Amino acid sequence: MDDKDYVIIPQRILEDNNLTSTDKLVYGIILRLTRSNGYCWATNQYMADILKINPRTVSSCIRKLRELGYINSCKNKNDKFKTFRKISFDKEEEYIY
Repeated sequence: MDDKDYVIIPQRILEDNNLTSTDKLVYGIILRLTRSNGYCWATNQYMADILKINPRTVSSCIRKLRELGYINSCKNKNDKFKTFRKISFDKEEEYIY
């Protein structure tokens, strides 16, 4: 099975009653996208297209995941001054997935 064919959602995320089902799916997408180098640059629109939801919903999910300490995100600018959001995990166990 190709590693892009599935999404892993850790048990602690599944059991967190503070998270909605959509929050958990967004977490799974982020985890899949960070698999190769520990971070991703995915836009809200990209994740929204995968999940068939509104990009604002993705933004809310990312905010909640960040506030609960599940992910880190920071904004970076490239040489053309375009802003990108870098999403990563601060817990090493996330990288094993």
